[in-house]
Amino acid sequence: MIELSHSVLIDAPPDSVQAMAQAVQRWPEWYPGIERAEPDSRFPEPGGRVTLCCRAGKVTGKLVMTVLEVVPGQYTFYGMEGLINGTQRWAYTPDGESAGLAVLFNYRLPPVRPYRGSYVTKVKDHNAENLRAALQNLKSLMET
Repeated sequence: MIELSHSVLIDAPPDSVQAMAQAVQRWPEWYPGIERAEPDSRFPEPGGRVTLCCRAGKVTGKLVMTVLEVVPGQYTFYGMEGLINGTQRWAYTPDGESAGLAVLFNYRLPPVRPYRGSYVTKVKDHNAENLRAALQNLKSLMET
């Protein structure tokens, strides 16, 4: 199991940050590697799904995220299937007039083929950089 986490302080209320983070049609604007996001009619309610077309280096594929739990202004918990399989937790914490946003990914690569250690490390590093860049991009978008 691979675990990634990153956090950022955004000068906006937690509910506003969560609303922008759940505006999935805008993910390609600020989340590197996401080329297209197509939510179903239930998203972002529990059971709702969004299908993502993602690019990681030379690899393009599909990732389906399902909302498992959502508490407005506090957190959203997703399941992931496709390019990677696991969970994501996006937590929003008030900090004065700002919001702390902490994202935790727990995932594994799909069992399509045997993976070598260097490949797994490369994927992990790539995903970690995309997460870091995404949160910085979201911060910039929310603070302008």
